[in-house]
Amino acid sequence: MANPFDQVMRELERQREEAHAHKQAKIRAGEEASEPQPTKMKIWKGTQREFGDHILKLFASGKIKARSKTNALEQACRKYSLPDGRRMKAKSIMNSLYAKDHVEK
Repeated sequence: MANPFDQVMRELERQREEAHAHKQAKIRAGEEASEPQPTKMKIWKGTQREFGDHILKLFASGKIKARSKTNALEQACRKYSLPDGRRMKAKSIMNSLYAKDHVEK
């Protein structure tokens, strides 16, 4: 005959595991709900340097609200892609613009 204490302990462990699994499922559901929904990308048909110049002009005029130039480019890069479908990288564009400014001076 099974010990009643062991039965109670097994039942408590089962309830704990069930509560943990339920908590994990709620966390996963919350993460999935908070993930940004994919948006249709806009196509930039110019060069990446032109894109950077354009975004920085918009940032300077106050039409893009961002913490910095790089942040403005990061925001824009999430919405635009190149004609071949590749995503643009804000840091790469920013480095290219800095190199251009350095050469022109």
